[in-house]
Amino acid sequence: MYYENKRSFYIRQYGPPVIAVLVSIVLIAGGLFIASKSLENDLNKEQIANLANDNTSVDISNSMPEELVKLKAFTKSKEYKVHAVSNDGGIVIETSKNEYFKINLIGIDNSNENISLKEKIENDLLNKKIVIEFDNSKLDKNKAYAYVYLKDELYNTELLRNGYATLRVERKNVDKLDILLEAENEAKKASVGIWKA
Repeated sequence: MYYENKRSFYIRQYGPPVIAVLVSIVLIAGGLFIASKSLENDLNKEQIANLANDNTSVDISNSMPEELVKLKAFTKSKEYKVHAVSNDGGIVIETSKNEYFKINLIGIDNSNENISLKEKIENDLLNKKIVIEFDNSKLDKNKAYAYVYLKDELYNTELLRNGYATLRVERKNVDKLDILLEAENEAKKASVGIWKA
């Protein structure tokens, strides 16, 4: 077969196989990318489930996302979505870059792992946007503690006012102690929740 020049010879001779190889590479690379994203999402879901069920130990001091580390005391954060609620009433929030972090509520005693407390928090906060605010100390015994706001209302007082928990007085986080104590006293006077006679 006669070709006008070497270039047309190479294009006709090797063009189709080269194009087929390039298309195959692109398809394989695309498939690997999709598979890795799917695996990453599965790992994120597993991480959330583990955090929520306390099946994994998370070193909070090392894993606190940078944006929370930089958040100053008594400054409200941006909104975060609540992805899970742990058995002890802690909430798992998603920060930027698909990071998940567990926050405990200041002033809420969850030492007895009250089931109705978990259900209440799930009903109120799960898949909703909240804002958090740190007090003087972000960490206590490697657990993060914060005030939680739902629609500009201090949610910590909601739990105490309705008798879902008792007040936990902390050593350093006392800025809103009077408000929390007042909420618990309201529940005692009304004999609601755990204060029922």
